[in-house]
Amino acid sequence: MPLTLPILPVTCSSWWKHFLAIFLLPLMLEVLGSAQTTSATAAPLQAATFTDVMSKQTPYVDVRVFGAKCDGKTVDDPAINAASEFAAKSGGTLFIPSGLTCKVAKTVVVTSNMMAVGATLSTSADIVVLRVGTRNADLLNKTLWLPNTTNLAGRWSGSVSTGVEILNADSCRIMEGDNLNFLVGTKVSASRDRGATNNTIFIGREENDKVGYLLQAEDPTGWVNQNTFYGGRIGLYSNECLARGIAGTVTAGSRVVRGLPSTAQLRPGMRVIVGPADPAQSPAPTFPDGATISSVDGATQITLSGSASYSGRDVPLIFPVPGTRQVQMTTTGPAVNSNQFVGLDLEGECAEYQAELNSAAYNTFLGVRWESEAPRVKLTGSSTKPTQGNMWINGLYLFLLQVWDDPFTGGNSIEAPDFRTLIGRGLLQRDPIERA
Repeated sequence: MPLTLPILPVTCSSWWKHFLAIFLLPLMLEVLGSAQTTSATAAPLQAATFTDVMSKQTPYVDVRVFGAKCDGKTVDDPAINAASEFAAKSGGTLFIPSGLTCKVAKTVVVTSNMMAVGATLSTSADIVVLRVGTRNADLLNKTLWLPNTTNLAGRWSGSVSTGVEILNADSCRIMEGDNLNFLVGTKVSASRDRGATNNTIFIGREENDKVGYLLQAEDPTGWVNQNTFYGGRIGLYSNECLARGIAGTVTAGSRVVRGLPSTAQLRPGMRVIVGPADPAQSPAPTFPDGATISSVDGATQITLSGSASYSGRDVPLIFPVPGTRQVQMTTTGPAVNSNQFVGLDLEGECAEYQAELNSAAYNTFLGVRWESEAPRVKLTGSSTKPTQGNMWINGLYLFLLQVWDDPFTGGNSIEAPDFRTLIGRGLLQRDPIERA
């Protein structure tokens, strides 16, 4: 029996109109109605400032509300510490507006989140200007944008003088400012049975500090480990050394540096380097032939002869000051270990050693810029607390690095595209990598 189809009352030219009316039109009306309802009830969009956004997250505690003037003259540490205590108790963020300079005579202690980027804490006192954390408690999971700190005395004096101390911090994110003219620019430290660990710290600018960056476990039971330090610049230049006037006796050293004039003014206590810098590793150094030394206005003047062998790029001198370090790791226990410095810029010719590691282990310097004509590293340890397993990997001028060590070091290494070496006693002997 033949199949017969029902005949619909539509023509071929009008079927799509029925389709739209039955299926699509109700759907379109529903969507349009929803859109109209949304547009009628939604508030208009407004531009939000950074402060607006942050205020929704956690309340700002402005130091000016607690009486801080931050005019660069008034002593503001009592007001700032009062604000800091309130921020810690309320769960707020201590806030110092950018561009303000707050003078302090005593240490500012912070145990809350902090927003002070672009602000400055200045002092003329022999103090730790800003302490992040305390000796009796761990500082857990905080975010801090630190202010700049400045020593107005502009000299390495006293016994404490420190820009920032980060104490017993754990899993914090810390963004530093500039720390200028201190005995120690930044100190990352741990007290008894506590640690500074698992922190991410963005270094700012450490300038003209005797020790730029110090990692130190103050007690044998404390530890400073698993921290990652990014970027930053630690500078110590010849002109800054010349401004110091440290008492002592000028001695000759032993290394050549390009770019300085053939006549240089040195103040007492500064060494002229022309060869091995460590007297323990070499005979007593002497001035090169053709150099004369005299005293002019209380400073020592060293003048080169200008002969072919001591002229131009082969002659200039560097002036390291004893005790100056750009990075220093030291501990009374075996617990400064497994820290990483990534992309750090070490600049200037003034530091006696760009880095010193004492009883420190398994630390890594990755992609560090050794912006010196004679970068130097010193490694020391003991029979119970050796310095071992530290690595220097790539980085500008790494191939110039000189290392002095003692018998209690081992397994430390330098690796770069053009050489690989295992550090042994005395000056490094570099073995080129065999190329295919």
